[in-house]
Amino acid sequence: MLVKYHTFRSGKKYSYIETETGPVFLRNIAFLTPKDDDRTIVVVHEWGKKSNTATWEPPKGQMEWKEFEFPGKSKDATMSEFLQGMKRGLLREIEEEAKIPHRAIHTLIPLPLQYSQDWPDCEVPHARFLYQFWHGTISPTALKNAQRAMHALVEHVAAAKATTIPSDMVEKDAVEFWNPQNGWTPLRGLFSKKMTHMYYKYLETHGV
Repeated sequence: MLVKYHTFRSGKKYSYIETETGPVFLRNIAFLTPKDDDRTIVVVHEWGKKSNTATWEPPKGQMEWKEFEFPGKSKDATMSEFLQGMKRGLLREIEEEAKIPHRAIHTLIPLPLQYSQDWPDCEVPHARFLYQFWHGTISPTALKNAQRAMHALVEHVAAAKATTIPSDMVEKDAVEFWNPQNGWTPLRGLFSKKMTHMYYKYLETHGV
């Protein structure tokens, strides 16, 4: 599997797979649940938006080249190397967005689910993006710790008026458990909601 990167105008080096039809940029989405309750997932809230609107989603994000730890500008990676890199990227995104450290996440595994679509706004021509789905478990205590960390960050930013905190750390301002029995209205639309529906469809096909 040939993995490369493109340096975007932001300076970020985002990873992609080279295909015959163009680059497919790599992304991850995490479905973190309490043990023995796969239908209740962790969701994070867009910074500064009203909580009663469609502003919540599972932690997700793009793969940066640094996570693969490959020298040079490309790598013909084995599946093991590829998944290890993707997992490193996902753990970074979860800590940035949900304030849940890797040590609090158990049995994080890739699911046999992916979502891909065209990326017309990408600065690279003919680009697509692809999300790899993952599942892991966390304890209620881990969620409470994340909520405290999130609250402290929000309070710090509010008190400082201006901050030098990296933008990656202030994308989300709340983290909660969510279950579809409470209604889908809070979830973001478009592919965030599509992927969440895919996860629950997967659970249903496996009798969960």
